[in-house]
Amino acid sequence: FEGESSQWSFRRGSNKDEIIVVSIKDVKFLDELKQGKIRPFYNDLLKVKLIEKQNRKGHKVTTTYEIIKVLEYKKAPEQTHLF
Repeated sequence: FEGESSQWSFRRGSNKDEIIVVSIKDVKFLDELKQGKIRPFYNDLLKVKLIEKQNRKGHKVTTTYEIIKVLEYKKAPEQTHLF
């Protein structure tokens, strides 16, 4: 995942091509990011409570995503050095 303070991009599940843009509302998680306690890397995993909203205007349907709670943050295994 990558992100700014309000919008983050995530790969969803095992589908590497599906990227969703999400806003994070979990204040505790955001505070830990701000304090540097968590330093996300693209291979890390998050288990979250996610709200998915769909809106329809005419024939067009848009979907928005919001993380309301980060349940678990798993850091990816670090690569070991050969030498």
